Amino acid sequence: MATKRRRLSADTPPQCSISSISDLPNEPLQHIASILVKPSRVLLALAIDAHDGLSSALSSAIVGDQWDTLDFGEIERKLAAILSDEHINAILVRIDAVNRVKKLKLTNCINITGAGLGPLSESSIIEQIDLSLVGDHEHYRSNFRPLISCRPQDHVLPILDSIFEREGCSLRNLRFPSVWWTGGRFEQLLRRYSELLTNHGVSCLKCNVNLPPENESWIDSSGNQKYTCYKCLKHYCRKCTRPDDIYVDDPYMLGYCDHCEKRVV
Repeated sequence: MATKRRRLSADTPPQCSISSISDLPNEPLQHIASILVKPSRVLLALAIDAHDGLSSALSSAIVGDQWDTLDFGEIERKLAAILSDEHINAILVRIDAVNRVKKLKLTNCINITGAGLGPLSESSIIEQIDLSLVGDHEHYRSNFRPLISCRPQDHVLPILDSIFEREGCSLRNLRFPSVWWTGGRFEQLLRRYSELLTNHGVSCLKCNVNLPPENESWIDSSGNQKYTCYKCLKHYCRKCTRPDDIYVDDPYMLGYCDHCEKRVV
């Protein structure tokens, strides 16, 4: 017996109508998000929400809740380079960064002034802020002049000051753009940050000696932080780690402790 086919007219509505990505069932969107790196997940949620609207439940499912680290080095360099302060602000707000993010790395975010970092103001849990805008093992370009600055009238210093002054401040590592390494304003910033670390009462994890040693400082002449592993953020004195680990002569390279990934030359 032949099977009859249903003839559809132009006026017959389709059985399943999906006019936008937000009309998809939750499961496919969650699966798509699960294979994306974390910055891309929140960018996806923001894009869908801006175009079609997104329920809070689905937004949370796409974005996820594991936000100890926000590293823009996980996304394509070209994408990070076009992100604006508005994008950064929206991302930090969406993930509740002030209460979640412990490590922030603005790798390749060369189009920002720092205004978008406002949602991190007064964070008591942030432990590491990398403002260098370059990857972990990359050199600064000699002609690189980022928009982000440490001038008092700009955005970054008030945000950092609000973190420094927060009761229970957890900040343990700061990395700066190379163009900040000279100038009175940068020296004042380093002085305040060094005082913060000293007030933490930090000691070497292995031998328990107080850091920094007498007549020494936390920051070297190139603005690099000493006695601190860039990866695990644990503190070691010079005697308790090999000289080619935490203590590096090249100001463009990072120092790691014996237990973490060694620097790549």
